[in-house]
Amino acid sequence: MKIKAVDLFCGAGGLTHGLKQSGIDVVAGYDIEETCRFAFEFNNNAVFINQDITVLKGEQILSHFKDSDVTILAGC
Repeated sequence: MKIKAVDLFCGAGGLTHGLKQSGIDVVAGYDIEETCRFAFEFNNNAVFINQDITVLKGEQILSHFKDSDVTILAGC
């Protein structure tokens, strides 16, 4: 079973790291703070997207979930 997640408000990637340790494929993290990019991408094999989520469209999120049996939209 393929489980994929997208992390909103990802910051440096603490939640992403925990999800990945649990076997969940976090494919992207969104955050408005560009300074989090290095830590997020260095510690997690996922793409950091510098974007304000108030303008994020559902289609953008859904595009990350191709070939996924289960989808998770996380944020903290």
